[in-house]
Amino acid sequence: MKIAIVPAQITSVEDKIIGNLSFSQVMLLICPVFITAASFIFLPPFTSYKTYKLIISLLIATTCIALAVRVKNRLVIEWLSILIRYNSRPTLYLQSLPDPVKHQKDPRAIKPKTKTKAIKQQLLENPLDSQFQYLEQLLADQGARLRLTTTKSGDLRVNFK
Repeated sequence: MKIAIVPAQITSVEDKIIGNLSFSQVMLLICPVFITAASFIFLPPFTSYKTYKLIISLLIATTCIALAVRVKNRLVIEWLSILIRYNSRPTLYLQSLPDPVKHQKDPRAIKPKTKTKAIKQQLLENPLDSQFQYLEQLLADQGARLRLTTTKSGDLRVNFK
């Protein structure tokens, strides 16, 4: 007798509930029925037929049917959620533009950067004042680059170079 081991962690296969419809498709197709019943019960005139109730029900039904369609093995509602997450993510683009005054001068005449030993000495003398002065020097420096990085836990780190 031949025995085959089937892996327990198959995540790419969706369960089919009715025919070729998955659970989420069945829920999307059943929701308009309950929403229509609720609109006929709770919207005035109560439990009677009006055209605005029919229009609301048809709009909800067509929306749910459109969201239940599969495109490239994914539901349209999944594609919409991917698109919304992609467009709502924070985006920030920083570009360090060259200083036109600096590039017109002779490259040999550029002053060397401040000494790190002098800055460290200032930090040792008076930590708060020297840190503020160091920050002001960094912010005033046209050539300084600002780098924003995030850690795995989501913390924001700001680095000056």
